[in-house]
Amino acid sequence: MVGLYRCAVWLYRCVVWLYRHAGWLYRHVVWLYRLEDWLYCNAVWLYRRVIWSHSRVVWLYRHVAWLYQHVVWLYRHVAWLYLHVAWLYCYVAWLSRQVVWLQSHVAWLYLHVGSLASSRC
Repeated sequence: MVGLYRCAVWLYRCVVWLYRHAGWLYRHVVWLYRLEDWLYCNAVWLYRRVIWSHSRVVWLYRHVAWLYQHVVWLYRHVAWLYLHVAWLYCYVAWLSRQVVWLQSHVAWLYLHVGSLASSRC
């Protein structure tokens, strides 16, 4: 009987303690709930920020790749143009040599034909 009495007294004291501290417990439960909500909102914000940053990195990567492709395109066309200008320069030099060769042979023919014509007279 004494054990049952002590158990009842202990339960009564627990109830009184809970009653006295109910406001404190309630405030702390609300504080924990708000903390969990704040942590969740910050986690969502951080997730969105990471997604946004990732999209910015992808955007930057795509634009750098686009710029690189256009630089390569420009380099290839400048190289093509340089190659054709060099080819044209070589062709003009070849034509110039042909003209010089033709002039020298015409001069040679003129000299020899002129000397043959003057020797007959």
